[in-house]
Amino acid sequence: MDDNKSSKNFKNALQQSAARLVSDNNIIDMYKLKITKTSDIIEEPQEWLWDQYIPLHTCTLFAGIGGIGKSQLLIYLASVVSTGLPFGAGGQEHTLQSGSVLILSAEDSYKTSIVPRLTACGANKDKVFIIESAVHVDLDRDERFVALDRDLALLKRHIIELGDVKLIFIDPVTAYLGKIQEHKACEVRDLILKLNKLAEEFNLSIILNTHLRKKSSGESATSAADEVRGSGAWTGTVRQAFIVAKDHEDPKRIYFLNMKRNIGEEMTGFSYHIKSIEYTKNERLIKTSKIEWDGVPAGISADEAVDKKSLEEAKDLIKGALAFGSKTVEHMRRIAENEDISLATLKRARHSLENDGIKVIIEASQTDKRKQIWYIGA
Repeated sequence: MDDNKSSKNFKNALQQSAARLVSDNNIIDMYKLKITKTSDIIEEPQEWLWDQYIPLHTCTLFAGIGGIGKSQLLIYLASVVSTGLPFGAGGQEHTLQSGSVLILSAEDSYKTSIVPRLTACGANKDKVFIIESAVHVDLDRDERFVALDRDLALLKRHIIELGDVKLIFIDPVTAYLGKIQEHKACEVRDLILKLNKLAEEFNLSIILNTHLRKKSSGESATSAADEVRGSGAWTGTVRQAFIVAKDHEDPKRIYFLNMKRNIGEEMTGFSYHIKSIEYTKNERLIKTSKIEWDGVPAGISADEAVDKKSLEEAKDLIKGALAFGSKTVEHMRRIAENEDISLATLKRARHSLENDGIKVIIEASQTDKRKQIWYIGA
C-alpha cells in the first residue's frame, strides 16, 4: 500500500514538473512546447502569389543596395496585385493573385513618390493602403512609428477589416523592428516566425525588403545570401529570397534573381529598366517612373550579380589564356572551373571584353572541325 502511495506521489510530482518547468537558475518558465502529431496534419499543396516566385502563407526577402530600384519593383508588384492583370517578363506571361495591398514604407514620400508610381503602373488605388503610423485611439496627437515587435495585433485587425489582403510589403523591414536587433539571429527568427503565422492565417504574402552589407574596396563576395545586412537568419529563416542588383556592364539594367529557395521549382531570373513617366494631375505636371521588364531571361546567377570582382577576374583569365594563341572551348572551361569562375561569368566576361574593344572569337578549329576554339581577333 505504501509503495502504491509513493508511486502515485511520484507521478503527481512529474505532472506538476511538466506543467511548470523550472530552469537551472530557479526561474519559472511559463512556456511549453507546442507539439503536433504528423498524422493529424492535413497535407496541402503550396500556394503562390506569383507562381514559383512569391509564395503565400510565408515571408519572402528582397535584398539589394540602396537606391537601386527595389522599391520600384515592390510598387509594381503591388499594382499588379491590386488589378489582377497579367504582365510580361523574361519572354513569358505572368499573373499574380489579386486582392488588397498593405504598404509599410519608411523611405519614400507618399505624395511625391509612392502614389505617383502607383498611378504610373496603372494600380487600382482603392485596393492599395499605406500604413502611416500608430495613433492612440483617444489622443490623436499621440502618434508613433509602427513597430513590428508591438503592433502585429493592430496589423492583424486591419487585415480582418479589409478581408481580401493578398500582399504586405515592409520597406525596409529594418526600419520597423522596434527593439528587435537585426544582427541577433534569435530575435530575427522570432519575428519571421510571427510574420509567417500571420501570413498563413490570412492566406497572404509578406515581402521584407532589406539592404546589403557594405563591402570594403576590392572585397569579393562569397555568395549573394552572405551579402544581406544583419543576421544570417534573414535569409536562413525565409522560404524564398531574391537579390536586386545592377548589371556590371549596363547600370540601367537591374536584375531580379533568386538567391535562396526552399520551395518550388528552379526558375529563371529577370531583369528590368526604370522608365520615366509624366502625367498631369489637377493641372499640375507629375514626374515619376515605373519598371519595364526585359523580354529575355536574365542569364546570370545571384552570386555572379553581386560579385563584380569575379567578372574582372574572368576577363583577366581570358586575356591571359589567349595572349599566346588560341585555346579550345574545353580548355577555357577547365581553367575557369579551376578558378571557381562559372561558365555564365566566363560568357559575360567575353562580351564585356568586346565592349572594351577586345574581340574574342569562337569558331571551328582548323585542325579538328569537331572542336571549337577561342582566340583574340585583330
